[in-house]
Amino acid sequence: MSGVDNWKAVYGSGVIVRECRALGGCIGLTSPSAWRAVAPLLPVPPVGKAFVTSQEEEYLLDLVEKLPQAERVLAVGGGKALDAGKFVAWKRDLPYVMIPTIVSTGSVFQPFVPTRHNSKIHRVIETSSPECVLFDTDVIGAAPPHLNASGMAECISWLGCIASWRWWSDAGLGGPAWDEEIAGETHEWVRQRVSAYASDLDSEGRPGERGIRTAAEVNRERHHLRLSALEASHPLCHIFENTFLWVHGRDLYHAEGVALGTLVGCHLYGWGFDEAKEHFAVCGTRFRPREIGCTWDEVRATFPRIPEHADHLNWPETFFHKRSLSDETFREMARRIDAD
Repeated sequence: MSGVDNWKAVYGSGVIVRECRALGGCIGLTSPSAWRAVAPLLPVPPVGKAFVTSQEEEYLLDLVEKLPQAERVLAVGGGKALDAGKFVAWKRDLPYVMIPTIVSTGSVFQPFVPTRHNSKIHRVIETSSPECVLFDTDVIGAAPPHLNASGMAECISWLGCIASWRWWSDAGLGGPAWDEEIAGETHEWVRQRVSAYASDLDSEGRPGERGIRTAAEVNRERHHLRLSALEASHPLCHIFENTFLWVHGRDLYHAEGVALGTLVGCHLYGWGFDEAKEHFAVCGTRFRPREIGCTWDEVRATFPRIPEHADHLNWPETFFHKRSLSDETFREMARRIDAD
């Protein structure tokens, strides 16, 4: 993942107009709301575009076939559109430019694209690097505040990584031995980035340029954490969100599902819950099932399928590989997460 350090990122007001002056002959992968925000700022319309609705590999391959020939791919929007743009550019061997309209996803600094079969992750494909990633702070700052705030889950979720490592080590389940120094530097990284984001919010919860840059750059920085390289953690954050889609056949907003999965993990692993919840609150990140479009029954139905999905992906084992969840523990966890 060190290659993302070399991805050119441009931040600031008006960067789309400035950086896209010579842009022509593109095909666009986007969403309706993202396109409404960006299209007026482009010098010429694309020769073709598609509003991305799925991560299914068959759907993505169909886009590759149906979109017209072009010199470049323009990926505009959130994670689903950005990843589809990477996929189409990879299959056609074309250069591509990414224009995130929200900083809600690790896709802004990640060459990997997950594809699905029947809602289950099928392959994770490593694509090429973009020509540049354009973070237009006017466009991103105008998005609904909760969408940008959700991106901070990619940072705060590292508290769940610390919690899982501590629990795994204390239980004698193998893997790298607990290291207070490595855990502490990860913990401090989370605190500093949350402070930087939260201190740059206006009265409506919209981030300025510093906040936008913070939420984006955590997705590069996280790969340099010693805990990341150690492969010692067994978190529930991302595997919960991915398994929810497989089990129920519908998306949660990715980063909000990660936020809920983080709190589930912190509760079950017995560390970091209150701090993680406070961080989500100060950033404006939504995590309660009633806020993010699911029910507690759906959440609980997801848990037993996590081991199978993690094993399929060759991801680390989790709490649910080793323990069952009692009714009492589930009710207490739901109470803590729902509490204002």
